[in-house]
Amino acid sequence: MLRKSISVFTVREQRARPTLSRARLFITWTLFFLVLFSLVTVWWADRQLRAPLHRWAELHVRNIGQRAITEAVQDVLSQDPELARAEFVRQLPAAADGTAAWQYDWTRLHRLETEITRRVLESLNALAGESIPVPLGELLGVDILAGAGPLIPVRIKPGGAVSSDVEFVFTAVGINQVLHEIAVRTDVQMRVIAPLVSDEFRVSQRIPLSTVILQGRVPQVFVEWKSGSMEEFIQTGLAGQILPGQ
Repeated sequence: MLRKSISVFTVREQRARPTLSRARLFITWTLFFLVLFSLVTVWWADRQLRAPLHRWAELHVRNIGQRAITEAVQDVLSQDPELARAEFVRQLPAAADGTAAWQYDWTRLHRLETEITRRVLESLNALAGESIPVPLGELLGVDILAGAGPLIPVRIKPGGAVSSDVEFVFTAVGINQVLHEIAVRTDVQMRVIAPLVSDEFRVSQRIPLSTVILQGRVPQVFVEWKSGSMEEFIQTGLAGQILPGQ
């Protein structure tokens, strides 16, 4: 009698174990496929939109940065007439032997460089938090979908320091004549924040400030001899290589 009761109790206990219902199993698999589909969708969107969004952001960042630099230089020169009419290089009185010399106005050059950097920083700080909506159809590259679809917010803000340097370029334009150009080059680090892109771009703009021809003493005879021996130079035509001074 005791053995029968134990066996009955064992059978009842085995039947009482919880089992996974069909509804719960269906919900579990549904959630699994939804998560998998979401991951695949995000991966596909990243592959399809990252490159177009990167190119679009780089183009607009460079346009914004170059416009900010150009406007900063124009504002500095227009609001300060002294800098606009300044002669950044002037010729000194010639020496007794006819040697020509020039002198830079470093005070005005450094002042101009500082003002341009400050104005560019002010212009870029005004862009902090600015968001530009981009249609999804434009990023897909399909002409028929251009301007269609949901808008993707793209934020543009300064991402680094602004530096301005004065450059001096010398180009030979004649016998003892040099074309001298003074320009200012401004470099800006811009950062783009978008759902699929978070990159930094460097924007560089070079703006000429002054151009002058530095004229030295013209010699009586000019010999254009680039390479080779004296014998070869004479044989190839000495008369055609010697130019009289002006």
